[in-house]
Amino acid sequence: MQILTILQAALVRMLEASEQSQFLDTGTNHRLALYKPPDWGVGRSKLAICDSHDESVPEERINETRHILRDFLDRLEYQNLRTPSNLRLRNEVTIYVVSWDAGLSTQIIEGIVDSSCSIAESAYPHLPYEHQLFVALYTTYFIYIDDLGNRDLEMLGDFHRRYATREDMLDPVMERIVRQFQEVYRLYPRLNANAIIAGTLETLIGMYIEFSTKDVPAVPGTTMYASFIRQKTGDGLAYTLFNFVKGARGSSDTVYLQVLP
Repeated sequence: MQILTILQAALVRMLEASEQSQFLDTGTNHRLALYKPPDWGVGRSKLAICDSHDESVPEERINETRHILRDFLDRLEYQNLRTPSNLRLRNEVTIYVVSWDAGLSTQIIEGIVDSSCSIAESAYPHLPYEHQLFVALYTTYFIYIDDLGNRDLEMLGDFHRRYATREDMLDPVMERIVRQFQEVYRLYPRLNANAIIAGTLETLIGMYIEFSTKDVPAVPGTTMYASFIRQKTGDGLAYTLFNFVKGARGSSDTVYLQVLP
């Protein structure tokens, strides 16, 4: 019940952010303007979206989605926990996203930061700050790829081959995903870390399938396909395992694994 409550809180935070037009550019962000990204030596991200704002989704569809989410929460009789924003977390994540040097506009950066930090703040307030930061950074990758990755499908589709053959990713954001894998083993028990990484790779496969088949007409009778895609792209296992950090339980205590399903 507690996990359901904090996940509901994260949903509310993201919903409220969208209603407050967090993705709209409100002027120059001086923190972003003063920060100088490091030199990754691999150029700018090929998945970048520069200064344009995607207006392909009609406003009425956005409002309809908000209504559906609000109705869902009302039926659950959810009470907003109003989790406070962690300014330190948001500042560090902002600097990190800017360092991608991915050609993102200020409005897109603010949207990625707000969404990823809202999840860490609302769903994982019980974790140490170091783990909250990890969750937020981890989430930035999936927001970026899920929203913008279809601009370079080949780059996304070639990720696993390059990972398996230890080749350079040729993209700073993709390269950071691989580097983040090393951090997982420092923060989580080996079994959990293995599962988190496997879930990440599976999610990227799911995203590739979703992007590459988005224009394919639905075949009659394939009623389980939507659930299949949702399970692959949700990365639910990783976000559940984020709760079970290294050192919090005895090395022989694996009872929590039985409640994961």
